[in-house]
Amino acid sequence: MELEEDKEDEVCLHFAVSDTGVGIPDDRKEAIFECFTQADSSTTRKYGGTGLGLAISRQLVEMMGGQIWVESSIGKGSTFHFTAQFQLSKKELRKQPKIDGVGQLNILAVDDNATNRLILSEMFASFGHKAVIRGSVHEAMAYLAQEPTVDLIVTDWHMPKMNGEDFIRKLRGMKKYRHVPIILLTSVGRNQETGELEKSGQLLTITKPVKRKQLAEAISTVMGYQKNNTESGVSNRKVTDSDNFKHLLSVSNGKRILLAEDNLVNQKVATALLKKLNLELVIVGDGQEAVDKLKTEAFDLILMDVQMPRLDGLAASRIIRHDLKLLDIPIIAMTAHAMKGDKEKCIAAGMNDYVSKPINPVELYQVMDYWLAVSDNNEQGLVEKIVEERSSDLNSGSES
Repeated sequence: MELEEDKEDEVCLHFAVSDTGVGIPDDRKEAIFECFTQADSSTTRKYGGTGLGLAISRQLVEMMGGQIWVESSIGKGSTFHFTAQFQLSKKELRKQPKIDGVGQLNILAVDDNATNRLILSEMFASFGHKAVIRGSVHEAMAYLAQEPTVDLIVTDWHMPKMNGEDFIRKLRGMKKYRHVPIILLTSVGRNQETGELEKSGQLLTITKPVKRKQLAEAISTVMGYQKNNTESGVSNRKVTDSDNFKHLLSVSNGKRILLAEDNLVNQKVATALLKKLNLELVIVGDGQEAVDKLKTEAFDLILMDVQMPRLDGLAASRIIRHDLKLLDIPIIAMTAHAMKGDKEKCIAAGMNDYVSKPINPVELYQVMDYWLAVSDNNEQGLVEKIVEERSSDLNSGSES
């Protein structure tokens, strides 16, 4: 896509789409835009289609004040071009907010697709970061040979010659960039290969096409920044940081904690925070595994991610409360979502409290200290009673 013409109140954009098909003869280039017309009968028999697609496209383009045409050579594929007029909005663009808790970063991004590079560049700029974008691993390595300051690397998985896996292994072998956080972009989702790379630490996989919110959350998570969240959670806990941790050491002694989290990086972060306590941590990869584990084993507290494959945290909590009848075990939601109403959804699903990602250690310790203490002193279903009272308060608040 490129700018064809720029007027005061409208622009004309030029689009081009290429393929590597059989090509179109010169004498048929105009006819293919007519209804029910193929380049020749053999094309119809081999590739199917009615011939309506390009005719409809021509009508749409002409309705938008543009033109459509094709450049093609037999055996070398075709490039279809079209232009279209767009009115410029008079509304002022809303400024994109920066990522909570993350300062300006120096980012190196690698993607062989020009459109993807353009999209990433725009997203990084909207976050307030400085980004260097390269089209191949070779170009990225040449840039790193200058030993620039790089805080984060974002790389595509599938690229020609050297792919994202090759790039990551090269980075882990470089002293200066060995521990730089990496976000891996892939169109096929997480698999065994990406999972093995995530185990190396400080690496997060997200699926393309990348959404702005998804990328923002990934950057927050992989960078390991902590939010200065002024909210203490659902409960009112006024405990100083030092006193809180000392008390938590005592109430967590010998406790069994179940962590349901599908992201390997988040699992490692939580493990690093909880290994300071005298407790046993058991990790499962999704809500279904958490439910299955609770059918045969006892736990003192559950840390439950909200968004997980197969069975998410909200659905798992409902099963734990209603089907398994485990009413007294505290369930703490862990989620990157902090939208209005999310806390209410967690409580309505049977969860007791809420901590936001990236995890703030002080906030996590406060929440765990509170609920482990409540659980220790539980008499006649105190935890269940608190949940019922809080649900009633939320309902009353929504009615008012």
